[in-house]
Amino acid sequence: MVIYQYDLIIIQELKDSDCEDKQSENCVFKQLTNQIENSYPGKYRFGLSDRLSSSGSPQKELYGYIWNNQKISNTGFHQVVHASIERPPFVGFFEYNGVKFQTLPLHSKPDFAYEETDELDNVWNDIVKHNVAGLNLADDEQNPIALGDFNFDTTYVSGCNMGTTCESNALPDWVWHVNHQEDTTVAVGTDQAYDRIVTKFSDNFPGIASCGRAFIFDHLLGDKMDPKDVSDHYPVEFVINF
Repeated sequence: MVIYQYDLIIIQELKDSDCEDKQSENCVFKQLTNQIENSYPGKYRFGLSDRLSSSGSPQKELYGYIWNNQKISNTGFHQVVHASIERPPFVGFFEYNGVKFQTLPLHSKPDFAYEETDELDNVWNDIVKHNVAGLNLADDEQNPIALGDFNFDTTYVSGCNMGTTCESNALPDWVWHVNHQEDTTVAVGTDQAYDRIVTKFSDNFPGIASCGRAFIFDHLLGDKMDPKDVSDHYPVEFVINF
């Protein structure tokens, strides 16, 4: 299973209305976590956002977290409320060997891909300024990772140069780990880096981030199924070496 390749994974575009009740056995995320728990009892922990839509659209989505509890500890979650982001981040607060880091997943609304991505810096600054999770993060504990389907490529982002000004104008103080030339879509004949990972690590962050890319998982499936049966996007990944 693709999930077992990672210590932390965030799943987007969960649309199941049965997940309104997160403990419902009909909730697709609950079914997935039950399967994981049956295979690896006690190894993984899970988190699930509410169904999100700032515009009130019936097309609501959830963010789902899965992490290896034997390596990473979770200290809480915070649901951002932001009228100008259709599916605001469900922020996770994590720790590895005493090093704290935070995750801000975003599945942007395609027609506002640039604007919503650009707004992530303000979202993060508000989290720190207002201490919304009550964690009182010191400067060297502020290590945000924003990631997901930003829809950040030429189909939805225009008026700038992809690979240079688009990224630097949207999030000038963040580091982009997935190159604009990476194809993160499953469909044959496409070439779009919709999915990205960006970081704003503190100066004293002890880890080194590398290998930002799409994970082409076809070899894990063999002849059992087509990649499109799993998702229309490949997951994007990177490695932090401590």
